Amino acid sequence: MDELLFTRSNHKTWYESLRKEDNTHLEDKERIALFYLIAGNNDLYQKIAYIYEFKYHQIKDCLSNIKSGFFIWMCITYSIGI
Repeated sequence: MDELLFTRSNHKTWYESLRKEDNTHLEDKERIALFYLIAGNNDLYQKIAYIYEFKYHQIKDCLSNIKSGFFIWMCITYSIGI
């Protein structure tokens, strides 16, 4: 795997804590990318409980749990395949 470039001092710490909590395998590129993006944004990281379900290793249903503009953005980009 290519080495990740972390943008802030806590970016790497937050990323590693998300991966550890999820027990993400290093070959799981999609989940690694998700945690990298969430860890790089303070607002997203603070809302992780509304975004990701660690128990089931999946993104939560964004339509039934709208807590921020992120969920609207996530639903739209997921729907159109961005």
